[in-house]
Amino acid sequence: MDRDGRQRLFHGVNVVIKSPPFHPPSAPDAPFDPWRSLSDVDIDHLREWGFNVVRLGLMWPGMEPHGRRFNHTYFGVIEGIVDRLSSRGIYTILDLHQDLFSEPFCGEGIPSFWVEEFDRHGVYTNMDDFPAPILPPFNNTDKGTPSTSDCDNSFFVEYYLSQRVSKSFQALYDDVAGAQTALSNVWRYAASRFRENPHVLGYELMNEPWTGDFYNNLTLLLVQGHSDYANLRPFYQRLTRSIREVDRNHIIFFEKAFTSIFKSGLRGDPLNLGADDPGGVFSYHIYCSPFEAGKPISWSQRFLCRLALTVLFRMALWDLRRLDGATNRKGKKKKTGGAAYGGFMTEFGEVDGVPEQLEPIKALLDMADVHHQSWTWWAFKTFPIGNDKNHGDRLQGFWDVDTGELKYEKVRVLSRTYPMAIAGALHRTSFDPATGLFVLTYEPDPCIHAPTVVYLNEGVHYPHGYTVRVTPPESVTVERAEDKNRLEIRLATHTGDRERECRQRQQREAEEDSEASEEDSVSAPSPPFSALWATPLSVFSRLVVSIVTYGRRLLWPSVVAADADMRTLAGGEIGDNDVVGRVVTVEITPQMRKTVV
Repeated sequence: MDRDGRQRLFHGVNVVIKSPPFHPPSAPDAPFDPWRSLSDVDIDHLREWGFNVVRLGLMWPGMEPHGRRFNHTYFGVIEGIVDRLSSRGIYTILDLHQDLFSEPFCGEGIPSFWVEEFDRHGVYTNMDDFPAPILPPFNNTDKGTPSTSDCDNSFFVEYYLSQRVSKSFQALYDDVAGAQTALSNVWRYAASRFRENPHVLGYELMNEPWTGDFYNNLTLLLVQGHSDYANLRPFYQRLTRSIREVDRNHIIFFEKAFTSIFKSGLRGDPLNLGADDPGGVFSYHIYCSPFEAGKPISWSQRFLCRLALTVLFRMALWDLRRLDGATNRKGKKKKTGGAAYGGFMTEFGEVDGVPEQLEPIKALLDMADVHHQSWTWWAFKTFPIGNDKNHGDRLQGFWDVDTGELKYEKVRVLSRTYPMAIAGALHRTSFDPATGLFVLTYEPDPCIHAPTVVYLNEGVHYPHGYTVRVTPPESVTVERAEDKNRLEIRLATHTGDRERECRQRQQREAEEDSEASEEDSVSAPSPPFSALWATPLSVFSRLVVSIVTYGRRLLWPSVVAADADMRTLAGGEIGDNDVVGRVVTVEITPQMRKTVV
């Protein structure tokens, strides 16, 4: 919810620079380039395409490059980026990003001096050099890090299985040499810098944390959710306490362990936030990108990729439903008296602008619409390691790094019509980029005076104009906003009527909250820790449900659409003479020729 009480949806991109200076070239007069910049030209593109959030890498080596001394210059640059994004109405998620722990392990995120500190404290005693035992030890460069060519020889996920990476994560979780204490202090200071900034959406505690030392405790790797419960839960709670000492205004984002694919061990109130907290967001990543730049893929690859994305997305939804404040099986918000948690797909994509590669992404975004999930695409540009534009993932960005040509098909798929702010309860939102058809169904809240805001890319999806149809007729007004590519929708009632409707709605919500509390009070208790074990049967049942759901959508899309319409109508009008509970549908369709709208 925003300060006006409106429900918000976010579509955006990732901007993460993994090597010095750990931020994009971002001065107001910085030139545009197709592979690394975040200039004013770039930010204007983001706004034009309807992106209202950026997940920005807030890198520990940038914040604290030399140990226990904060880099105020770096913080100033990040603050400048946040301010420039906010001037275009774009929010920022500050993401403490890491991959493979640190540079000595072909990764980034944790300052390399902590690897040296762990070595002095005996963490790597009697252990072969990285990446043993997965591969023979690399010959390090003069900097004490592997060469780029050695690191590129294998897929980065394989390196997580090296003993030194696993030991390093465990040392961080166990606060060896005060590493976790140092990170807590970093987050406390960062939160103190941004606590008054209303355009910071929240703080992401750590990107894709690894499971820990599975060489010493194999259950961390084999038992789904065990590492979340044993390592991440206390780790996250400590970081959260440090943030909350100075900032109680911003949401906290968190992820499950990299290996908890089928089942998370984070449930209830894993951050220990309490009822009066702004809340937490379960951040999840969904990928299927075994593709090459510029090349189409076969039908079987598209099918398998769509299946994988469907399964992973449903797994994420199951994880989300086990958190406080999430939706219960009856589709209602659980009233637990604790903190409220939501979900956000903070990474997906990493495919090129070829239509065949983007087809599974369309299906994933359709599912995100159905379940009202916000998202950030990985990534806005290639953002290579170092200054070599060729040392980066050529799939992920919006521009070809060689020609500078915009990947238009990617813009067409990701620049979707959607409700940015909903002044009421969202029931359904859907968009078809192939036809431009957009449908929004929601229950307006007469207590909210700010408008519902819908983004639509007129140049891409409605070049000849569009038609807006409202059901029931004249229930709301729809007008162009002053900002380009935006519509404002307001409830069409007089002031006196709105006040009466507002009182009726508040009374009804109080009654529903009371009923929900009674339902939750008699619900089954949380399962013991043994339930975290993902038995073959439970994993198999989840896979079967996901596969059946995917097959149903693929083979009978009209039936699924009809089901969605019935779910929408089930929460429909209370009565012809009672405006409280009225469901409004707004439909936007493109026109075939140029007309004045």
